[in-house]
Amino acid sequence: MKKIILTVLIASIAVVGLTGCNRKAKPSAAQNQATDAALAAKTKLADRIKKGSELTNMKYFLTITRTDGEKVNAEVWLKDGKVKSQVDTSIPKQGEILAPKGEVIVTIITPTETIVYMPNLKKAFKAEIEGLSAPSSPMQETNSLKALDFKIIGAQNIDWKDCQIIEYALPQGSAKAWVWEEQGLVIRLEITSEGKTTIMEYNNIILGNVTDADFKLPVGVKIEEE
Repeated sequence: MKKIILTVLIASIAVVGLTGCNRKAKPSAAQNQATDAALAAKTKLADRIKKGSELTNMKYFLTITRTDGEKVNAEVWLKDGKVKSQVDTSIPKQGEILAPKGEVIVTIITPTETIVYMPNLKKAFKAEIEGLSAPSSPMQETNSLKALDFKIIGAQNIDWKDCQIIEYALPQGSAKAWVWEEQGLVIRLEITSEGKTTIMEYNNIILGNVTDADFKLPVGVKIEEE
């Protein structure tokens, strides 16, 4: 009888011991506070991102740097769906389809037409080139964040702007973005896919100063017919 009781007691102790091993420790008060703070920061940034995606008027300087070091630089004006970009084709592989190397190309894109203007040659014409589109903009990249689940990983000041650094997954890679806290705009973006990284930087951003006159050709310049 004593042997049976002892066996049952040992078995009970073993079960209790196993149950205790599987029990997870409750988060500490400090851990809960950190989680709450992270969630609050993410919610606050998401609200700012929504605000930034709604901006419609700005001027900025865009630099795109690829893994091989090749760079594309453009000055860009945006206003109510209209886009003007100025690109220097002295940089290799930049605008070679539209003009000889070393030419400055101004592209004006509106909802109804695309006009290409070469100041040095004083020529302008309407463009219907497959794949020609507006350059990447801070609002475009900011708007794409609204549908993504991101994580805040740090903070940094860029171009005199306090930014939150976030990271998120993409269908074929990952990305990090620097979001300007005051305006909720992406001003730097790093996209990595298949081991290659492309960096987009939006510098010298000026908000609200672009006018309809910025999208007009200089006086005396006529659009050439094909």
